[in-house]
Amino acid sequence: MEMLDNVCLDDLSARRNSLILRLRQKGVKIITQARVTEILEDGVIYIHNETTKTLRGFDTIVLAIGTRPNNILMEEIKEKPIPAFIIGDAKDPRKAIEAIAEGAEIGRKI
Repeated sequence: MEMLDNVCLDDLSARRNSLILRLRQKGVKIITQARVTEILEDGVIYIHNETTKTLRGFDTIVLAIGTRPNNILMEEIKEKPIPAFIIGDAKDPRKAIEAIAEGAEIGRKI
């Protein structure tokens, strides 16, 4: 289930196409433009095309939830006389490789 128009939009490589093909071959139904509003003991309630729907009969529900930057610590120390930098997911949630590159760049500067 995905809130966007399509799944895996952050990976437009051949790997994505292969994954989606394998999921479909295994009978996985992909529901896009849907928003989960409640998690039940054995399923979910969600809204799709302005209609509330329910899926039940599951023993496991996996959540992959988007993230938001969290730089609260920077707000607390910005007045202190020490150098501080926001990197990684505190700056903008992305892939680990980007956070590593930012850390390396800042490390070279200081």
